Amino acid sequence: MTTINIKGNGKRILVPLKDLSKNEPKKTATPTQDKESLTVKLNRTIINTRIDGAFNAAKTGILSSYVIAFGLLMGFTPATIALLTSIPLLIGSASQLFVGRLADLFKSRFKLLIIASRLETFNWFILTILTIAAIKNPVLIIALVTLDAVFMNIQSPIYNAILADTIPDGKRGKNMSVRNRLTGLASFVSMVFAGYILSLASKTNPLIGFVIIFSIAIICSAGATRFRRKLYDPKPLNYKSEDYSLIQFFKTIKKNNFGIFTSFIATYKFAVYIASPFFAVYMLKILNFDYLTFMIITASAVIASFTSMRLWGRIIDKYGSRIVFSITSFLIVPVPLLWLTTTNWKLLAAIEVLSGIVWAGFNLSTSIFIHEAITPKLRIKFFSYNHLTAGIGIFLGTIIGGWIISFEPVLFKSSFLLVFFISGLLRLVTAAIFVPRIQEEKIVSVNLKKQPTLFKSFITLRPKEGVIYDIVGDNNFIEQKKVFKKLKAKIKNKRFATNTPIVGNYGLLK
Repeated sequence: MTTINIKGNGKRILVPLKDLSKNEPKKTATPTQDKESLTVKLNRTIINTRIDGAFNAAKTGILSSYVIAFGLLMGFTPATIALLTSIPLLIGSASQLFVGRLADLFKSRFKLLIIASRLETFNWFILTILTIAAIKNPVLIIALVTLDAVFMNIQSPIYNAILADTIPDGKRGKNMSVRNRLTGLASFVSMVFAGYILSLASKTNPLIGFVIIFSIAIICSAGATRFRRKLYDPKPLNYKSEDYSLIQFFKTIKKNNFGIFTSFIATYKFAVYIASPFFAVYMLKILNFDYLTFMIITASAVIASFTSMRLWGRIIDKYGSRIVFSITSFLIVPVPLLWLTTTNWKLLAAIEVLSGIVWAGFNLSTSIFIHEAITPKLRIKFFSYNHLTAGIGIFLGTIIGGWIISFEPVLFKSSFLLVFFISGLLRLVTAAIFVPRIQEEKIVSVNLKKQPTLFKSFITLRPKEGVIYDIVGDNNFIEQKKVFKKLKAKIKNKRFATNTPIVGNYGLLK
């Protein structure tokens, strides 16, 4: 479209007329449309985390179940096995301290997640080539397993932070239990298949069996990366944490709830890993079980774990994560002690069923507790600090366990049994000291007796905010005050609410 413009000299020229429609404000999507779009993205992300989690669990199931068997085949001693187990965990946990800086370097926590995932796949390729070449170098093998742990640990706090930002409060138990059941099933299938392959290969050349299962691990790792790329990061700038250094964290570790919880996890892991790496050595070297029997015993725990996960998720959503890890931390105590009573593989498999059930509840509840206890801006840092302290506990526990095994047997026929006994005893002591000091971090229901006025029978409890309620019923202020005074007394008897204020719509009850 044009118009005629007459200049001062009388000449007429054609001037294009701007289309005013371009200056009109652009139509924006309605809040409902935006919300629906975001909801679709979040739901798709939850589904993709389950798929990539299944691939990752299949890969991890091969490494965690058979890396010790691989080390023994390569001529590792119990002391070297301790290093193979502890060093990757310690260095891997320490690598999480640099996640924030690396995310700054790549200007995206999601981009760092994908790069680390690809490097992990490449590392498995190198380990497979090493196995094909039959290079029995303990230093090189430990280095590659350590690199795998580093790449996994770089991903861990970012992945958990995205999960925490994606899954809504009140549904974490259900969603995480579904995901953990799928990952448990994938881990079980890969473990059984790998055990079958190793059992067949042991008759000819065991190294061929490890080449096959490591190749499967490469495929699983690549599959996990593919689906991980499809995740939606709802809060990409949440890697920019508040200024809270590791020194500050350790200074206040005894003064806040999450610090006490972190101390509990680190100490409990120390107690567990005095024995944990040596069950496989005990079965393969002392009891002389073949790979098939070893696989059946190990798989028993995995089956029990993923079949019980749904129940644990429901319990956590209803009663909170604290009550679950409080109970299961004591139920885990007898597991190593029961290994002292028998060498029958069927009974040991039954013991592992118990182990799988209680460990499923413990791992799920502690994982959810971390999500609930940390604010978004501190998630990556506090995830890292929690894993670092746990890694230190695991490292020290494994080293001490290997050191005890190197001595002649005392009290028991085998030094392995002494290690199992010490581990069980320390688990009991740790749970007894720390569990009573940890408070709940989840919104839970508090049931009330029927009152003469029209009040609802439950309220919600937010430990960080206090007890929040709405008055439903008449306007009798005196009756309301009486009821909530009784409520305050009742809640203060609960360990998870001893320090929380009670806030109502008429003020604060002091």
